[in-house]
Amino acid sequence: MTEPTKRPRGRPPKNKDTSSQVKVDSTVASPEVKSESISHIDASQWINVLSGLGTSRDKTVYTTFGSARILDPVELTQLYLAEGLAYRIVRALPEDATREWIYITDKSHEDIIMDDMLRLQVEDMFTEAGSSARLQGGSIIIMGIMDGRKMDQPVNESAIRDIAYLRVVDSSCIDISASVFDENMESPTFGKLLKYKVRQTLNNKTYDTMIHYSRVLEFKSPPVPSQIYSGVTQNMKYWGMPVLQSVYNTLSAHGSILQNVSNILYEFNSGTYKLTNLGQLLAAGNESLLYKRMQAIQAGTSTLNARILDKDEVYQKDYTSLASLDQLIGVYMLELCAVANMPMVRLFGKSPSGFSSGEYDVKNYYDSVEVYQRNRVAPALRYLLKILALKHKIKGRIGFEFNSLYQLNETEKVEIKKIEAEALFYEAQAYEKYMENGVRDPAAVAKEKGWEDEYVDIEPTNVTDPPPST
Repeated sequence: MTEPTKRPRGRPPKNKDTSSQVKVDSTVASPEVKSESISHIDASQWINVLSGLGTSRDKTVYTTFGSARILDPVELTQLYLAEGLAYRIVRALPEDATREWIYITDKSHEDIIMDDMLRLQVEDMFTEAGSSARLQGGSIIIMGIMDGRKMDQPVNESAIRDIAYLRVVDSSCIDISASVFDENMESPTFGKLLKYKVRQTLNNKTYDTMIHYSRVLEFKSPPVPSQIYSGVTQNMKYWGMPVLQSVYNTLSAHGSILQNVSNILYEFNSGTYKLTNLGQLLAAGNESLLYKRMQAIQAGTSTLNARILDKDEVYQKDYTSLASLDQLIGVYMLELCAVANMPMVRLFGKSPSGFSSGEYDVKNYYDSVEVYQRNRVAPALRYLLKILALKHKIKGRIGFEFNSLYQLNETEKVEIKKIEAEALFYEAQAYEKYMENGVRDPAAVAKEKGWEDEYVDIEPTNVTDPPPST
């Protein structure tokens, strides 16, 4: 008895036998199929050897993604300074996150905390720090905490007298290689900076300062997905990816389209001259005569674009077609909105074409702003409020909430007032039934609803004495 053939262990080699993947009718003569090699084709895709789909004759199988081009701080700054859309992409999210700002939930401490925040210009500092982080990948706000210690020492929380200033520094001014990292793998702050080497320039002078992390509010960008990519710098590994890095290709394509449109407009109308004996002039080497004739025609052109020509010469004006050009630009605008995660009305200042008004796009964008507030703004703001609480000897944490970004239109305001009025009406009817049936006491209801001043216990007046009994 022969032993059955067993399949060898491991994965079978890819595409060694095309007959196991595709069955071809033997009656069809296809010499190209026999000689064709598709060993580089993934077996998980659709393949048709007759049409060439999925084989080496399919152009799409050779499409691969090239290496990413990493933008350096200088090029990021140039984009920010010279490209208006790049400027708006960088600043829109931080500006919207701080536009309506916050309110302090503890009303007993609201005034003193808000006074300090106004003095330190916290709202503006957070906007600039967020914009710097999105531009360069990261930033910090240096807090001038007055506690009797130097900047490179931890904050003495029991001796905080005040915060003198807040100062924004972007990651391009922080020397990562000279900063101090926490290299203890068992530490909860492993991989974080314990001391920042800040380098700033003023009046052509460079100032280097070591600053302890307890005196810093840190802002980062989304982390780089791969730490082993050769193009990723140490700065990007720590701070994260600048927002212009991921939108650069689409932003470049959009800018190229607009530049090409400008060139098309320059050449919107052009002319064609038909001259007699042109071939003979060129064959005889009399190009100079042709140039003189063209100069004479140009010199004879009037302000009305009229031209003086010979009877056998013809001038024809040609126009470049601009049909569907606005639709082509609109496609690139939508693509840029998608990669920048911004609605059309926020990035370009116009509503999208079609049946959509863009209202739902704005609501979705506000959801993204709330995520940014929760993940990027709130941690830094929470630590700043902790320092202010220690300054004022406030026990416990100072609570805060972000004000809503969404503004109601007039129709929505009227609808809300209508719903609230109906709710009060039905509530009043319920209380009226309770009091009529003796379930609730009118005086108790008035006290519960805060209507004591309006409630009057009606007593009978002008009551006549009953007639004497006989």
